[in-house]
Amino acid sequence: MAPLPEFHDRMFTLWAWAKRRSRSALATHTIEARVEANLDQIRDLIESAAKLRGITYEEMEALILANPKYDTDQSDSKDEEP
Repeated sequence: MAPLPEFHDRMFTLWAWAKRRSRSALATHTIEARVEANLDQIRDLIESAAKLRGITYEEMEALILANPKYDTDQSDSKDEEP
């Protein structure tokens, strides 16, 4: 993952301290909670991508899990820094 911007990094450190957790433990918990909260959306997005390619959800899931960068245009990625 990319580093956090300075403000968010500072706030995350303060949050971890206030929760009496390590930054790593808080990051894991936060990601788990966000994934759970977005399960329906994640499944819908994968289902739509599978339909566009004429394959099943399970086949699309297997392709992505085998290669997380499957079928992505890195120049258009929202996660990458310029």
